[in-house]
Amino acid sequence: MRSSSEKKLIILTVIVVVIIISIAAFIAYAFLSNGNNSSENNMNFQLYNESNSKPTVNTENNIGQNTVVPVENANNEQTQTQGSSTTDTNTYYYKQLSNTAKKIYDGLKKHKDDMKTGTYVIDFGTEFNSILNGADGEEILNQEYQSAWNAFSYDNVDLYYLDINKVSMVMEARTEGATTTYYVKIGPGDYSSYLSSTFANKKEIEDADAYIKDIRNQVMSILGPYNNAMKIKVVNEWMIDNLSYENIEGNNNKYNLYGAIVETKVVCEGYARMFKYIMDGLNIPCILVSGTATNSEGETELHAWNYVELNGQWYAVDVTWNDPVVIGEGELTESQKSKYLLKGKSFLDNHKEDGMISENSMKFIYPKLNSADYIF
Repeated sequence: MRSSSEKKLIILTVIVVVIIISIAAFIAYAFLSNGNNSSENNMNFQLYNESNSKPTVNTENNIGQNTVVPVENANNEQTQTQGSSTTDTNTYYYKQLSNTAKKIYDGLKKHKDDMKTGTYVIDFGTEFNSILNGADGEEILNQEYQSAWNAFSYDNVDLYYLDINKVSMVMEARTEGATTTYYVKIGPGDYSSYLSSTFANKKEIEDADAYIKDIRNQVMSILGPYNNAMKIKVVNEWMIDNLSYENIEGNNNKYNLYGAIVETKVVCEGYARMFKYIMDGLNIPCILVSGTATNSEGETELHAWNYVELNGQWYAVDVTWNDPVVIGEGELTESQKSKYLLKGKSFLDNHKEDGMISENSMKFIYPKLNSADYIF
């Protein structure tokens, strides 16, 4: 029979062994969990639209599991660009991007048609791993992403089928031991689709595309004998006759090409996007411009218009202001329809450019307008 002291020793030994095993198990679990741990940080963004206010940007920076990461302001100064050639305005904003932002833009451009499914994910793999592993990596990439999207949407005015608020950049961090590797994708994030509520599937978008292109072809068909200046004048008048300015709450198509060509009821951004879309078809250099404008009553609001290039010089066109609301039964005069047509730098007397397309983007530079108005 064992003595009382021997029994106590055995019990104590068992307790110690159990404690040691428990500690070892905990350490192994922690190590394995850390080695296989991955987290996703989602970033949503809003593109500037003509709602008379810039979108609200969430400035809370709660990085963690399934966190919406705000895009911060990247106030980058650029060198003034002069008049471009007749072949580069479809990449006017692209050319001002950094190499990192260009990679994001290239991915969006390459899969522009794929995104009509509403669920397509653009996979960049570890392309931006070195940035994300550096100081302020997430903030830097967020800025590059927003700048790339702004440039992409201003160079490509036919993205009417996308709901900007549902497109996310997802950053996934996979850590093994002391090494963290970042994987980046652009997709619907937490949403089932990033399509606009106007469209249910790719087929509907393709039908809309076909209709929109047909309208542009019809407009272009009547412009054959004219020089570029006259083509611009005729398109300006055609748009005035066929579109109406309507700022209806809840109608997101009022900002885009679909709202202009199909619904024919838009605000200034819709006018400007349609004008560039037709100019692109005519191979007339044209860019979309945003900023503010002050009307005759002294009211200043967010606004959008276009710049076009003729004979190496840049001129302003504001189709929206060439189509003012007429009170009563009167009709627009010819001078009213062309008041802001092919204007030189005097256009800036009541229009102010703003290269900050959104508050969390680089600052883009616009071409200098010609000193004098174009004379027909």
